[in-house]
Amino acid sequence: MFFQAFFFSIQTFTTVGYGTLSPLGIPTQSVAAIEAFVGFLSFSLATGLLYGRFSRPQAKMLFADFPVYSKFKEGYSFKFKLTNLRDVVLQDVEAKIIVMFNREDEEGKLNRAYYQLPLTISKIEILALTWTLVHEIDEESPFWNKTEDEIKSQNIEFLVLVKGFDEIYSEMTRARKSYVGSDILWHKNFATIFGSREDGTVELDVREINKTIDE
Repeated sequence: MFFQAFFFSIQTFTTVGYGTLSPLGIPTQSVAAIEAFVGFLSFSLATGLLYGRFSRPQAKMLFADFPVYSKFKEGYSFKFKLTNLRDVVLQDVEAKIIVMFNREDEEGKLNRAYYQLPLTISKIEILALTWTLVHEIDEESPFWNKTEDEIKSQNIEFLVLVKGFDEIYSEMTRARKSYVGSDILWHKNFATIFGSREDGTVELDVREINKTIDE
């Protein structure tokens, strides 16, 4: 009798309902109805949690293996290149670069300083192809009037943060990349990775994202 009641409870909770037993009377029918309702909500909640956990958009952004220090306008700049590997076009894409470097205080001690680098373009409407982030070394830059050797001695590290809206999942997706001073290529510039096919269409080869040219 116990096992019959136990398996009847399992069948009711999982809403399988084989029909071998059926409740009689208002009290037992009420218990069966409540158990079936709780079982249905439990499975719905579990399904929703699992879907929400594993269906989040995963950013597939490819960053160049290094930043470059190159000429820009009348001076110099740091450039960082990235591209989107997914077929989905990201919207309202924003980029932020945090630089960490050693700075000497008034007492001559070295402290670690943090600074958000100004970018020539920090936000674009869509990211369909490649994007080169450019930090112009001007009066607002912490590298203003510093030589290459002085910049190297600061033990710098760049943290590139990118976020955009994924229209498929209707959620924000994020990616990040870190570079240290030894990663920098000096007096180089990123080369174009676009080419034309015989039919006139433009081809993007992401395998060439690290391709550079001399200034």
